[in-house]
Amino acid sequence: MLHKYSGHLVSLFNMYVPVSFSEKKECWESLNQYLHLHYPENLVVVGDINVTLTLAEKKGGSIVQDPAREWVEDLMLEWELEDILPENGKFTWSNKRLGPGHIAARLDRFLIHSSFLTLGLSATSKILPHVTSDHKPISLSLSVGINLGPTPLRFSSIWVNHEGFLNLVSNSWNEPVQGSPFYVWEEKLRRLKYDLKAWANTLSSPIAERKRIHQDLDRHQMALEESTVTNDLLNREVDL
Repeated sequence: MLHKYSGHLVSLFNMYVPVSFSEKKECWESLNQYLHLHYPENLVVVGDINVTLTLAEKKGGSIVQDPAREWVEDLMLEWELEDILPENGKFTWSNKRLGPGHIAARLDRFLIHSSFLTLGLSATSKILPHVTSDHKPISLSLSVGINLGPTPLRFSSIWVNHEGFLNLVSNSWNEPVQGSPFYVWEEKLRRLKYDLKAWANTLSSPIAERKRIHQDLDRHQMALEESTVTNDLLNREVDL
């Protein structure tokens, strides 16, 4: 696949590693054999790796090291793959059980080749909220490392028809500002942009409501990672 912002080709391997020992071993061996035959550039191994690499990546259950951990670590060492730690959260899977029987683990991840560093790309990953699956989706961002600054205000013409819009603009603009005419103009524009952004986030439009609920679900699932899972908490998750 082509990374459109940098123009570099990316060799993406989407993994769904089986549970059973024999099938899991066959999966990793076949991947390694393929890599030795084709030597793909800018390698990314992603998906349900179905193994934890550290003790901190599991909550609950027995502490038993999966033999596949050594296979994955050997593959990472041989092919110079780096595990991209998520910016948020710890676990991507849970068994949905309550109390002491609850188990959560980081089974899904991105392993990327170190060549991305030489290409000038930086990699970040996130764990996203899940709805029906017992796995949370994960996302990878490959950026060129350029800071584009704050997100500009995107004015929507729909706002004009909302009750309270003109009062908001009038009240924000009429707040006194001391200084030169140029400074007053710039400061009033800056404040109006800030007020409009804050106001727009409160609108009960379908998009804003969906965004709010999505954020609530994300916060709730992050809190579940640190809590004893109860029926009430799971019901709250289902409601969200």
